[in-house]
Amino acid sequence: MSSCFKKLTLALLCTAPFSAMAMQSGIAASYGANAFDIDHPKGVQGFNIAYTMQPDSWTFKQWEFLMNFSVGHWITNDYTTDSSINSYAIAPVARWLFMQSANMTPFLQASIGGAYMSSQQFGGRNLGSRLLFQDQIGAGLVFGAKRNLYATLQFLHYSNAHLAKPNDGITVPIFFTVGYQF
Repeated sequence: MSSCFKKLTLALLCTAPFSAMAMQSGIAASYGANAFDIDHPKGVQGFNIAYTMQPDSWTFKQWEFLMNFSVGHWITNDYTTDSSINSYAIAPVARWLFMQSANMTPFLQASIGGAYMSSQQFGGRNLGSRLLFQDQIGAGLVFGAKRNLYATLQFLHYSNAHLAKPNDGITVPIFFTVGYQF
């Protein structure tokens, strides 16, 4: 059985409990880069594709909670070995909407979830494990005639939270996302 088929099967099994709920689903595309030349590692850049699910029962006044399932590919040109890595993540997201209007609504969001990396080495860094935490924090804007479009600017970090040694981690200080809710 192919690796891709196994991962798709796992993703479908994880989403099965949500299938009977009324919900919004969406897709998002992201690009991230280390524009500040910090050593986490230097020159890292990449993309992320995500599927989101937001059950209607997970919306409370100004708060929205959703699940994010993502696949990413990261590269660094500053290293000759271990210069690329893939990420597979599942993460709950909390979003606080404020100053709501008919046309657009700004929000703050945060997320901590689990990630599996295709390698334990990346850009001269030893991640200590392939199983990591994926942390995101940022701000964004919901807009569009149906309020089904959004854009966010976030900070992204992968690490093992010192559950393994070493814990070099990966930091992407600029992570831009655009998304569409069905």
